[in-house]
Amino acid sequence: MIRRSTCKLAILSLASGIAALAIGSAAAPAHAAPPTHVMNIVKDITATIPPLAECPAGNVASIDLVFQDSFHLIFTDTTFHVTDTETGTFTGRSAGGEVLTAGHFTTTSAHQGPGFPTEILTSNINATGKAIDGSLVRVHIAHHFTITPDGDVTANFTMVNCG
Repeated sequence: MIRRSTCKLAILSLASGIAALAIGSAAAPAHAAPPTHVMNIVKDITATIPPLAECPAGNVASIDLVFQDSFHLIFTDTTFHVTDTETGTFTGRSAGGEVLTAGHFTTTSAHQGPGFPTEILTSNINATGKAIDGSLVRVHIAHHFTITPDGDVTANFTMVNCG
């Protein structure tokens, strides 16, 4: 999920740049074009990732993911809005391949603004499952930043809850 989050941030930055180019520096005319909408849904994606750095995973050496990805980009002459949602299952495995944990996860991200420098990004990772001993596995990672038209960062935080 972390590698995909980094990839998502790159995609969102690219979308932000495209939207900023589309917006330009002039105000929208009264006869502005309708919004451009791009949507992509991909099912049955599989990936194997290392354990999340923010949440120590004990003996878990890798995490297998199976999920669906829904990506939306909407931009107008003056704004952009990008959302991405992944939802699916995870299986944590030992170095020998034995199943140690399993459950469900959802990641969401939203990136919006009129373009550089003004923008807002929020992303969340939520996972809930069980370990083979029956104990509950919970992960919540939230990241947010806000940049004003002056280029000032007024919010920038990451909250992590693992348990």
